[in-house]
Amino acid sequence: MSSEANLAELGRQGELLVDRLRSMALTRLEAPYSPEPTRIFAAHELAHQLADFAAGLENPQDPVWRELPIVGAAAIGDLVAVCLHDVQAYVGAVDYVQRRDGAKVRVADEISELGQACLLLRRRL
Repeated sequence: MSSEANLAELGRQGELLVDRLRSMALTRLEAPYSPEPTRIFAAHELAHQLADFAAGLENPQDPVWRELPIVGAAAIGDLVAVCLHDVQAYVGAVDYVQRRDGAKVRVADEISELGQACLLLRRRL
């Protein structure tokens, strides 16, 4: 799959996940959920991955890692949507991006992995 197709797939899978999160009952999002404590926690972890990727894209030489706010059930879909939008906004000319752990990864590979992560989380919800 081409980079453009991978990015489109990430956008599609991310939007489907956001729609699922926004439409779920708040009590279900807050309920215990294995292996994570709650569905909110699982979605927050994915949002964090998206935010870290966006930070690496925004400033490939010296990313500024940010912590995401802890949000409640009513806002978790919006948090994922914002982080997804940031990724889409910062994808550009760089081929490699730095992860928080210092590893350098191909942008195309990271886009593909995040698209899969959105798909898998949506299916698990």
